[in-house]
Amino acid sequence: MKDCENASEHNSDADCSARRLVESWIGDLEKFSSEFWDLSFMYRPKSSDIELPISIDDVDAWLGGSGGLRPEYLRIAKDGRAIPRTEYIRQDDRSNLRSRVGSPRRAADPSNPSDPDAVLLLLERGASTIFQAAHKYSASLATICSCFELILGQACHVNVYITPPGSRALDRHTDPHHVFVLQIVGSKSWEVGGQDANVQALTLTPGDVLYMPPGVHHLVESRDDWSIHLTLGASAYTEIDILREYVARRLWDIQSSSVGGRSLPVGWHSSPQVGAGERIKSVLDKIDFLRLSDRAVEEVTSGAAERFVSARRTAKHGSLRGLVEGTRES
Repeated sequence: MKDCENASEHNSDADCSARRLVESWIGDLEKFSSEFWDLSFMYRPKSSDIELPISIDDVDAWLGGSGGLRPEYLRIAKDGRAIPRTEYIRQDDRSNLRSRVGSPRRAADPSNPSDPDAVLLLLERGASTIFQAAHKYSASLATICSCFELILGQACHVNVYITPPGSRALDRHTDPHHVFVLQIVGSKSWEVGGQDANVQALTLTPGDVLYMPPGVHHLVESRDDWSIHLTLGASAYTEIDILREYVARRLWDIQSSSVGGRSLPVGWHSSPQVGAGERIKSVLDKIDFLRLSDRAVEEVTSGAAERFVSARRTAKHGSLRGLVEGTRES
């Protein structure tokens, strides 16, 4: 993406707005792309132009909503151990909550929403609460996801972590995707890097950002105060993924035609090279993916880009108001 200061037909207002938001997290986009993306972690102290997208009141509202969060949006852990969902989903019998939390509970419908009182009690006892896919129920986080997707070309999601003082949710681990961390409330200690002398210790305070590419080990623990931070995960979409999708589409086309996709003959396993091998060779000839011309590669990659853009979430909050008030653009 070109510099928005040199605006052209290639840079829409949405492109430039997204770039400004992303750069408020990571600094200069070109520098980040060449020196850190997929290469090394990066720590960036709070910049003057970054805005915290959520507050403790927003998180409080998610937790205390009248219906409770759906179970797939909430995860609770302590010291590397996941707390069983039965300890914090809503049950008909709400008597003696303190004796039930942390003890075996009767079977409950796993689709029941979360029980805010049970979650608060687990937080009080040192467990961390993770709001998963928070971009699905937060307009501000959905906007951030949309901006990062537009700039990075990767599917994104947001999780939000609440951690009591002196606690941690997970053991040292790695993630299979890119991670952007933004500290919201309090402070948190991070050990980033290998499990040896190369580990770097960092303390994040509100507005600080940490980026880690896939596979970077990290261990996280709150300090003497409550901590809230969010992680924006960006998928590690590669050229192998593009080829895998291309081959899958070609196989589907062949299977849908009268040429391929017929059941293998009876007893094919007794002579697999005859029963299946020749058919496989025929399918490979039709796919021809190992001998793509430069033009074909261009078509494959352009098609992948078009599908990503068409499937990408766009921030359209306010569309309902516009429809009701008659101001919505068609």
